Amino acid sequence: LRLSQQGQETLLTDERTAVTMGRDVSADLVIKDRMASRSHGKIERRLDKFVLTDHSANGTFVLVEGDREIVLRREEFTLRGKGWISFGQPKATATDVLEFFCE
Repeated sequence: LRLSQQGQETLLTDERTAVTMGRDVSADLVIKDRMASRSHGKIERRLDKFVLTDHSANGTFVLVEGDREIVLRREEFTLRGKGWISFGQPKATATDVLEFFCE
């Protein structure tokens, strides 16, 4: 899994199997959006899949290329293909968006 945020890339590999996301500076991916929670969620590798888990107050929005945007509220979603994750609001209004590529 390749993640891209504001020009920075992060890879989930056999060595790095999970990342945390949120406004807090201790998160692996710091989200600069006022609608994001301090500890917003995580993405982790489970066998051959990558699972996004929402832990936030405002939800996590996921847009897979070619599909409709969905919102997760304390739920999980298996990432596939190419898409975007926004934090607490839809991609169209978000100030910080995480792009993902399942390769």
